[in-house]
Amino acid sequence: MLSKRNTTIGAILIVLLFLLIIYLPRFIRMMHPFEIATLSVDKNVVETNDNKGSVQWRFKAGSDISFSKAIDIDRDDRNEVVLGTGFLLTDKRGKTKNGKDNARLYILNENGRLLFTTEIGMASIYPGGSSQWMIYDVHFLDIDGDALIDLIALAVTDDSMDCILFTKTQKGGISKFWHAGKIEHTIVFNLSNVEKELICGGVNMRIGEKPVVFALHTNEYNDQSPPWGGNMRNRIDGLLWYRFLPGNGTIRRIEDKDSVSILVETENGIEKHYSREGIEILKDEATEEMLKERREKYIECFREFEKAKRFEKENDIESALLSLNNAINMKVEDKALKASLYYEKGMLLYRKEKWKPSSVALNNAVKSDPLFYEAFNKLGEIYLEREKFNNATSSFKKAHILSGKETYFYRMVDCYTALGNYKTANNLLLRYDKNVKDKVLFLFASAKVAREKGDFRTISLLYEKLIVLEPKNLIAYILLADTYADMNKNIEKADSLFTFSCTRDSSLFYKNIETSAWISYRKSRFEEAFQKINRAVEREESKKESSVESRRKLPRIYYRKAIIAQTLGEKEAKEEVIKRARSSPFCKGYVKKQINYLLASPK
Repeated sequence: MLSKRNTTIGAILIVLLFLLIIYLPRFIRMMHPFEIATLSVDKNVVETNDNKGSVQWRFKAGSDISFSKAIDIDRDDRNEVVLGTGFLLTDKRGKTKNGKDNARLYILNENGRLLFTTEIGMASIYPGGSSQWMIYDVHFLDIDGDALIDLIALAVTDDSMDCILFTKTQKGGISKFWHAGKIEHTIVFNLSNVEKELICGGVNMRIGEKPVVFALHTNEYNDQSPPWGGNMRNRIDGLLWYRFLPGNGTIRRIEDKDSVSILVETENGIEKHYSREGIEILKDEATEEMLKERREKYIECFREFEKAKRFEKENDIESALLSLNNAINMKVEDKALKASLYYEKGMLLYRKEKWKPSSVALNNAVKSDPLFYEAFNKLGEIYLEREKFNNATSSFKKAHILSGKETYFYRMVDCYTALGNYKTANNLLLRYDKNVKDKVLFLFASAKVAREKGDFRTISLLYEKLIVLEPKNLIAYILLADTYADMNKNIEKADSLFTFSCTRDSSLFYKNIETSAWISYRKSRFEEAFQKINRAVEREESKKESSVESRRKLPRIYYRKAIIAQTLGEKEAKEEVIKRARSSPFCKGYVKKQINYLLASPK
């Protein structure tokens, strides 16, 4: 009996000891909490450090940590830890894979206990949109006026096209706002002792990369984008107003001017003053009545813009164009809005392959906003389709000067290549060599000019350099294989390079079947080469009416077919494709020389 009693007491003591081991450190931490001075982040692990640099505790997230801050958010004189993650997880070897988190927000107390967590990332509301997110910033503001710090977490997709603004107040209020592009700035604007607005500034990536400023309710705004194709049926009217600014890029700063107006500055250095209702304050504004009239006109115009975007989402392009025309005809004084309307009209007409009216609309966009470099870029693309290469050159040049983006510079160089002005194209590239940021783009552009000239040794060296810089660039392997076939050298290597690329991406075979045909010809497989080159001709001829790229490709493909046809004794086929090649305005440079050689040497 005594033995059984002793056993029971022993068991109770063991349980008490176990509980003591678990809860004593927690009790001590409650009585003497850690004082967090700094944070150290390594991939998905954060360490907290005291003033002496000693590690206090560690926390592991489900993906790599993209934001971290130690801050006293509840005014208790002790720092909490706020963490944000992306969607990738990096292992010890530096390789990445999808992690467990997709833009997850964590809030931990000073002792490492999890106070709050939620995943912000979600499926895209746009067809083909990315659903991979990363928290890039967290703003700390008093949103609801209770003197406590609230959180605004900002997450962006991996293609930077979409952003989610997520707020959590100390009272537990949560809201989510989907925006088409990064939000950089947030401030609370006091309308009165009770009413407040959350003013946000950023860029709209889906409307020509325009800088924007807008206002939200501070209590609830679970809108899905304003108004760019979101879920209109379930929309809560949290968006108070939305304004475009001149130029492109994002917002540099937003300032509250004595709770009467706000000052907004773009990264181009353009400053605008807006009233609490979001109407630009002009120096020559005479009366309150004039301001009200302009506001009502803007709202009416903006609603038509919303309708147009809704119709576009439903693929009703004609109705979208009608709404855009209605908005344009209202003749609002806001030039940035007017430019955005013309830009959207131009892009819808571009989708319908109505090149001339599209270029007219985009010309109106850049007249309304001469700093609108994305409109200049799209205008250049349309001039390319219309084969107006001098106009395209001018448009790409303006886009490059305004933005500094290398892609626009290389498009300008390509215009000179299309015109057969290889000397100018080469000189531009030579002068630009010292300013190059993206070496891969530079090498592609240089190789394209050399290819048109027929300088195959230079081309092969450029593509070999490119592959060293970017070993996973499959297009570079195919173009090097094509160059070796043109040189009639390293044919087995050319075959292996082409096979390597197509094994990793099977869609590349048909898209580049003319290269396979040329390799087969060099390996004396003439019938096989002829079948493949015919498929290449059919592919590009089916697209040539609506694609200048196809029209530019065809003379080279015709030339290769003529060579293969001549070898097989297919005289009519040879003569027909030579005739087609010579009638093309893109039969220039090396291809033109070879075609003339074929005509002079019929055998």
